[in-house]
Amino acid sequence: MLLEKIEAMIEQNRGRHCSVDKSDGNALRERLKDLVKKASKRFDEVQKQRRNMKLQIEGGKVPPNHLRILMIGGSCAGKSSAGNIILGKNSFDVTESVRRTTTHSEISHSVVEGRRLTVVDSPGWFCIHTLQDTSEMDKLEIENSGNLCPPGPHAVLLVIPLIIKIDASYLRSVQDHMSLFREEIWKHTLVLFTDGDWLGVKTVEEHIESEGGLQWIVNKCGNRYHVLNNKDHSDKTQVKELIEKIEEMWAGNEDPHYEVDLDRAAQIEAKMEAADKKARRLKEINETQSRVLKEVYEGKQVW
Repeated sequence: MLLEKIEAMIEQNRGRHCSVDKSDGNALRERLKDLVKKASKRFDEVQKQRRNMKLQIEGGKVPPNHLRILMIGGSCAGKSSAGNIILGKNSFDVTESVRRTTTHSEISHSVVEGRRLTVVDSPGWFCIHTLQDTSEMDKLEIENSGNLCPPGPHAVLLVIPLIIKIDASYLRSVQDHMSLFREEIWKHTLVLFTDGDWLGVKTVEEHIESEGGLQWIVNKCGNRYHVLNNKDHSDKTQVKELIEKIEEMWAGNEDPHYEVDLDRAAQIEAKMEAADKKARRLKEINETQSRVLKEVYEGKQVW
């Protein structure tokens, strides 16, 4: 059937074909060649950087036996799913819905590759929202997530799905929401790419070099990144390699972790308590109004 339709189309076009400008093809090949060259250079730089960090560990800088990990990123980025894979168990709620499932920061623990892990899953921001667009309660929840693993996380995983195009609005959203933390957080941040199966035969370095916004994010994180196929829970090597990269990042930092600001943590807690109290009060008022309206409607108004 398909071949018949193709033959009919050829006959309708009287055998003519779509012409291709040879110069355009040459230009495209040059761009692809340049992209592959840059991707190869990035890969080599990462391997050199990792070798240097491994030497520090082998030289006696022993990583902590208990790693504290904070996961942040946009909504529907796959943070909860990735957290479950890292912990090796279903600790965080995951659904197929396009609506976000994490509205409050959650914490879970496990032992993986001989290391005790504490993982904090935080609410995501909408990927095209500026900081001004995000609600005050969401901002408090995101900022407070780091306070759940005192004295601070050893590693912050900035979760980005490979299927997302990093345009100017997405980049601005990442920059805005990362500003909820101190600038030092970038020294402890590693980009965790989810939807690893989407890459196909393309390397992650080629993907990074194909998007300027993504290059900015990865470079800001010190060229640290990892790909996770969050559809394959059976591949334990991807988690093992991620933990190795976290330990190497730790070895390369002067400060062992991102330090929690205790004064700011107390301020956030007070604001969240006040917001919760206000929300409960509004709920009580709405329930009372609904009950009264129902009684009036049923002719049973209470005076």
